[in-house]
Amino acid sequence: MLKRVIHFIIILLLLLPFVLKSQTISNLRYAKHFVSGDTLVIDSLSIIPQSFVLLDSLGQPIDSNYFKFDDAKSLLIFNNSHYKNTTITIKYRVFPYNFSKIYYHKDINKVKKRDTLSNANYFISFQEAPTDVWGFGGLSKSGSISRGVSFGNNQDLFVNSSLNLQLSGKISNEIELLAVITDQNIPIQPEGNTQQIQEFDKVFIQLSDKKTKLIAGDFEIQRPKSYFMSFNKKSQGVMLSSSFNTSKNIKYTNENNIVASVALSKGKFARNQINGIEGNQGPYQLIGNENEMYIVVIAGTEKIYIDGVLLVRGQENDYTIDYNLAQINFTPKKQINKDNRLVVEFEYSDINYTRTLFFVGNEWINKNYTLRFNYFSEQDLKNQPIQQDLSTKEKKLLTSIGDSLQDALSYHIDSILFNTNEVLYKKIDSLGFDSVFVYCNNADSAHYRLSFSNVGQGNGNYIQINTIANGRVFKWIQPISNQPQGNYEPVVLLITPKKKQMITLAADYLLSKKTKLSIETAFSNNNINLFSTKDKNDDNGFAIKMNIINKQNLWKTNKNNWNFISEISSEIVDKQFSPIERYRDVEFDRDWNLTTLKIKENEYVSGLKLTIINKNNEFISYQFVNYLKGKSFKAYKNAFCFNLNSRNYFYFFDGNLLKTNYTKTTSEYFKQKSSIIKKFEHFSIGIKEEQEKNKIKNTYNDALSANSFSFLQGEIFIANPDSASNKFNLFYKRRYDWLPNDSSFKLSTLAENYGFSTDIFSNTNNALTLNSSYRKVLIYDTLLSKDEASKFLVGRLEYFSNIWKGLLKTTIFYEIGSGLELKKEFSYLEVASGQGVYSWSDYNDNGIKELNEFEIAIFQDQANYIKVFIPTNQSIKTFTNQYNQTFALNPSAILKNNNSFNKFIGRLYYSAIYNIDRKVIDNNPQIAYNPFSTHIYDSVLVSINSTFKNTLFFNKTNAVYGIDFNYQQSNNKILLINGFDTRLYLLKGIKVRWNINKVLSLFILYNTGNKKNTSEYMKTRDYNVSFFEIEPTISLQTNSRFRVSVFFKYTDKQNTVSVLKEKTALNKIGTEIKYNILSKSSLVGRFGFTKVAYNAQENTSLAFEMLEGLKTGENYLWNISYQRNISDNLQLNVNYEGRKSNAIKTIHVGTVQLRAYFN
Repeated sequence: MLKRVIHFIIILLLLLPFVLKSQTISNLRYAKHFVSGDTLVIDSLSIIPQSFVLLDSLGQPIDSNYFKFDDAKSLLIFNNSHYKNTTITIKYRVFPYNFSKIYYHKDINKVKKRDTLSNANYFISFQEAPTDVWGFGGLSKSGSISRGVSFGNNQDLFVNSSLNLQLSGKISNEIELLAVITDQNIPIQPEGNTQQIQEFDKVFIQLSDKKTKLIAGDFEIQRPKSYFMSFNKKSQGVMLSSSFNTSKNIKYTNENNIVASVALSKGKFARNQINGIEGNQGPYQLIGNENEMYIVVIAGTEKIYIDGVLLVRGQENDYTIDYNLAQINFTPKKQINKDNRLVVEFEYSDINYTRTLFFVGNEWINKNYTLRFNYFSEQDLKNQPIQQDLSTKEKKLLTSIGDSLQDALSYHIDSILFNTNEVLYKKIDSLGFDSVFVYCNNADSAHYRLSFSNVGQGNGNYIQINTIANGRVFKWIQPISNQPQGNYEPVVLLITPKKKQMITLAADYLLSKKTKLSIETAFSNNNINLFSTKDKNDDNGFAIKMNIINKQNLWKTNKNNWNFISEISSEIVDKQFSPIERYRDVEFDRDWNLTTLKIKENEYVSGLKLTIINKNNEFISYQFVNYLKGKSFKAYKNAFCFNLNSRNYFYFFDGNLLKTNYTKTTSEYFKQKSSIIKKFEHFSIGIKEEQEKNKIKNTYNDALSANSFSFLQGEIFIANPDSASNKFNLFYKRRYDWLPNDSSFKLSTLAENYGFSTDIFSNTNNALTLNSSYRKVLIYDTLLSKDEASKFLVGRLEYFSNIWKGLLKTTIFYEIGSGLELKKEFSYLEVASGQGVYSWSDYNDNGIKELNEFEIAIFQDQANYIKVFIPTNQSIKTFTNQYNQTFALNPSAILKNNNSFNKFIGRLYYSAIYNIDRKVIDNNPQIAYNPFSTHIYDSVLVSINSTFKNTLFFNKTNAVYGIDFNYQQSNNKILLINGFDTRLYLLKGIKVRWNINKVLSLFILYNTGNKKNTSEYMKTRDYNVSFFEIEPTISLQTNSRFRVSVFFKYTDKQNTVSVLKEKTALNKIGTEIKYNILSKSSLVGRFGFTKVAYNAQENTSLAFEMLEGLKTGENYLWNISYQRNISDNLQLNVNYEGRKSNAIKTIHVGTVQLRAYFN
């Protein structure tokens, strides 16, 4: 048995480099997938037909010729590698079942036929256990593993791999194994648009018995039972937890709980406080602790609060987050305004140093007392830098600055050899200024690589300029009177290695059955610069908290037992104490008027709390708290709260009065929330009130400080219970805001909110969800308020309908709002050969990679680059609307074939998909919220991404013949830092299929349309290409194993906006042969010859589009693919592609992949 356990542990440790996936459950789903292979399992449930929408990385619909889709199995199979290594977006709805799965109560395959000579009423059969080729014994397992090699004479050798493995079961009588491991080589974060997230790059392996649990791989260390020690850390390593009883006497309990973890920390904790912007639903940009602008948030670590209330992630909830761009957008459920206080706590990827994490926790529980010990240590290894390579000079700088981290600025100017892969500079003398760096791409002088940082306007000598260079370019600006005129300098802020440690000791002791004493002490060590020995006097600190709770029974009634709870607490925090993360309430500083108090002193908090409460959570509570910070700040607070109900009336009040005294100011801060709700049989009516008045006075003149404020908000609402099948909520809010004016308050603004929401699900064929809120702000005093009068509307509508037994099916998603549209900036990064999306063509033959020389690769061996968008701090205020609709009309659902007219109409089937995401600068509702306005050159239009695709089928399910009429239109407009880029695509087509007999079939495809591209900055990419194409195909299939097809395709294209009237004609002829042995193997061969005629220069972006990546003259393309199931668990795939064009060498690309299945 021991050998078997060791065997499994070795296997699991070998699998540690792989990652874990998790799935979400929801009817309406939005998902993004990185395409690393030819097959994607979209969901574990069957997908509702006609609800499936597939978009590429630009938001454009993917033509159905590129993929096959099995809605029952939720399988997406790409016909070629065109979309490999790209991110696709999938929108769909799911059934609550998997229709491809077999369901049964009894397995009929195990029932034997009755022997006519036997009189037995039943039979016993024995089934041999399947052979376990993997040696996993009786474990439940599923998934697959693959290894592949891609090679060719136009690309480097590339090895790819993937793993998807799930294991569960017992490996011994006591030890249970759970492992979920997935690896798709995906270096990106998941989307944060659902409440649950699908994580990449994660391993989870767990061995456990009744008392002990061992986890290896990726896990989260959560906050222990501690007041001062607060953290939630995503880590990678090993964690052991165990629970056991140390008492030999069964009458007494001495339970001991131990947790120990040794790991590498994945990220660094950060806390952002953001003021809401009126009418801006997002995006809100997150920054790092060192003001890093471009960070990656670790998925699932964020906690977002509005006015102290924790929000829920998800497009159907409160917010969505882009982890890769560190941007937050709020849904219509949370209308953001100037009065909102946003707090975001998160971990972000910080790879400057290798960071170790060590945690030990021990809890000892006795009958009368509980003891707890926790130790936490997180430390950067200063001699193992990752992202920054520190020179000896830079290390000396970090040693000399102590804790003055703002002084860790170092010029980042490297002298290197010339290369074409990055932006380089030459050094010159200009106007008496030496060491001026100028962008240059000449091999004889461009020998300097610079890293620039934004140091603020007037503090730098460089500014960013717009160029076609593949990267950011900065230009030197001459100082005026020795005053810098720019905002960038070739400097970087060096990041120091840090160490944070904490020890806590805590005890709970039962003084009596009704009285408990709790005490906790904490010691912290916060070293923010491990290179330096200076400024270490403030690294160590301590804190202590003690409280006594007593609970007494007061009286009994017919319905409730009332208890009296009294609590006395005291807390001392040393001024050098440094918590790991926030341990107090999220708005503690605001509640005590500490937001502008920048003093570092010892803190003393003491309080008394008295509560009367029953089991129905009805209570009355009073609290007094005294707070001292050093000798200069004194404060005390009285708080009163109750929650009572009587005869379906519910009363709530929570209020407190704070008084503070500081050296130069005094304050009086009153705030309260209250509500009265009357519940009827089917609905409730209520009123709410919220009020705050914060008077901060200067002691020397008795005038109100600028930080003083006052507001009063009232709300009336009517709603029905959440348990109702059809729900609604209607409310009206009014808020008055006063701002200080000398020694008194003066009314500054008035805001009104109207809102309505409903969920209608009582009818299974129709479902409606609606959420809408309208806000209006009036300005009473423009001298006091910096805001402007405004009106904003946000809302969302979701509708599903199935009318007349499936005659008409439609789904609608419509969302409106307002926010910011960030100007985008992008560059292209080189990746492994054939693993990118874009190819580079040196159009001007200068050897320099420029932005206007990258195209979406036609052939995979040329796809060596990916496009990376870089967020900027430049934005435009916009009004947004998003509309998605699917529509299907099926007359055969209600028509009977009792006459010729019904037969004809019943053969028709119509489906349409319309998607639009539109942003404008005009707040006129007819313009801002109209989802059907797609005029792309409208001056008020900032951004648009729209797609309209519809198909009319005739004889869709007929086995003999059918005709499809297609119409597609897509518009795309994007705001870049150097102007707008627009793209338009229009396609009209007919597809005819005719099975002439059992062996011969004819297919005819005819398309006409145009493609238009316009760029404000890169005019060489402007074109408007009209085209038409026809492609007949004859297929001969003599049996189920063999099929041969012959095809011819003619394409004609012309650029209509150029004086040259560029024109091309492509004549393509080819054949495809397929040989298949059922469940064994398949062989597919394809050969094509294309004759290309073109009347203009080939080395341009227009030529790349018109020639489809080919060359003028004769072009040959061929492909052979072979697939074989070697066994039930093993599959071999071999693929070979080749092409030959005029004046270009023959290109050969081969791929071999072996895939094994765990079952």
